[in-house]
Amino acid sequence: MDLKFEVLDRFNVSEDVLQSIFDLGDTLRHERDPDEPHPDRELRRRLFTNLNPYNQNFEWLILDKEKVIGRFDVSWENEKSPSYEENKKYTNISIILHPSYRRKGIEHKALVIALQKIKDEKPETVTLISEATLESGKSFLKKLGGKIAIEGAENRLYLRDVNWDLMDQWITEGRELAKQEGVTLKSFTNHCPDDVVEEYVSVYEETMNQQPLGDFDGKIGYTVESFREQEARFAKQNIDWYTMYTEEQDGHVSGLTEMIFLKEMNHKAMQNLTGVKKEYRGRKLGKWLKAEMLRFITDKYPSIKYISTNNATTNAPMLSINTRMGFKEFKRDELYMIDFSDICATYLG
Repeated sequence: MDLKFEVLDRFNVSEDVLQSIFDLGDTLRHERDPDEPHPDRELRRRLFTNLNPYNQNFEWLILDKEKVIGRFDVSWENEKSPSYEENKKYTNISIILHPSYRRKGIEHKALVIALQKIKDEKPETVTLISEATLESGKSFLKKLGGKIAIEGAENRLYLRDVNWDLMDQWITEGRELAKQEGVTLKSFTNHCPDDVVEEYVSVYEETMNQQPLGDFDGKIGYTVESFREQEARFAKQNIDWYTMYTEEQDGHVSGLTEMIFLKEMNHKAMQNLTGVKKEYRGRKLGKWLKAEMLRFITDKYPSIKYISTNNATTNAPMLSINTRMGFKEFKRDELYMIDFSDICATYLG
């Protein structure tokens, strides 16, 4: 095959190439979930150019004549990231191919280009991180010497499966707790209030890192500045970011839950972080927060058919709550870690 490997500049792409990139995305989306509708072109264009300023990215296209049949990239947190010091030894790598072009050696050619770029630009890399959902990707990463660091899954709650009586029970119990212990349920949309943002971000980072992270010993970091930047990126993407949190009688934030809704994909909502600080656990705050949010989001957007969330398979407390809500595993994914010096010795010599 006479293939071309070209550097991708997301801000200087012809309309034909952009459409070919979107076509590849449609093929891969259909492979993963045949029933999932494809997003419209304007939404894709908006998401395509809204990059995270805390990451350094290098991307390439694989073309057969003028058709995009694959993409690959490497990325890492840059020095502006709040968790740069904890995570600087890690580099992310991703290679995706059209199904009909797999197992022809193309992945390995892309890998060599990517490894050389990492070696040139970020020689302090110790470990490569890559995620796979499809069996073809898992098999490829295992052959490269990858070890599973985190097993996770996308779990879905179809609204037809919700036990609303149970949700209302959790809401009632939560409101009774609020009366007895002086807990207040508060909320905001898209922008965290200035008077609470510093403590909220601290609790957000703490509870985010309480999740089981397997063999990954880095950190998921946030500052007020990076949180505000994320709010701004969501606004540019036309994403509504809903948050509910509990405030204790002494004014401290004890727990939170958040949901994301994208108007152009109005058949679903995404449940992001739900977390309760360790010292406030055992009072059913997590169940109350999730039930209140579920009731709110489905009342506000009756078009929603399901809620999607991602959990580590070892996150027993959250999986227990989700299972009782009606969530079921949809697709399992695996995060792999690969020793950088070993893979370079094999592929770069």
